[in-house]
Amino acid sequence: MPQLDISTYFSQLFWLLLTFGMLYGFMSYVFLPKLAKVINKRNDQIESLLEKAEQMRIKAADIDYEISHEIEKIKAETKKKLDEQIEIFNKKYSQEMMKLEIELSDKTHLAESRANEYKLRSAIDTEKTIIAAVKSMYAVLINKELSDQEAEKYVKSAAFDINKQV
Repeated sequence: MPQLDISTYFSQLFWLLLTFGMLYGFMSYVFLPKLAKVINKRNDQIESLLEKAEQMRIKAADIDYEISHEIEKIKAETKKKLDEQIEIFNKKYSQEMMKLEIELSDKTHLAESRANEYKLRSAIDTEKTIIAAVKSMYAVLINKELSDQEAEKYVKSAAFDINKQV
């Protein structure tokens, strides 16, 4: 076998060193620098994208804060306006209730005064009717006319006696 022959060791060693030297030179000066450039470019791109992502995350957090702040402001304004409207409604309700109570009170007083007036007229009419009945009964029973003052006197004394008994 020629590989094991001592006389060919030197040439084999030469070609081994030359081949691996060229391979080493190609790898270290051509292939690995290109690979390092690609890796560095990718790392730079990844770092750039991570920085952009962080900036976008910060912007998103700021926007989220602004939105939540605006929402809280709008809620507060809405609550304030709603409270104002409720207060206005309650005032109007109170005013309307007072108007209705006054109107009801006026109508009640009017009805009471009409009822009292009717009661008084009824009492007067009843008294006149009773006086007329007493006069006619007196005339029928005793055959004598009775004056209005005498009949009224008899009716009032009888009413006084009835009130005493009750």
